[in-house]
Amino acid sequence: MQFETWLLLGIFSILLAIAIRLDDIYKILLKKMKKNENISCYRY
Repeated sequence: MQFETWLLLGIFSILLAIAIRLDDIYKILLKKMKKNENISCYRY
């Protein structure tokens, strides 16, 4: 029983870490896309 609970805790912590990293990557991508849009707007 104890091993299973530790395994579940490990899986949930890994999923949480992945979710946080994906959120950070998504924010960075949105910033880059906004910068690219601004550059293209200045070109036209």
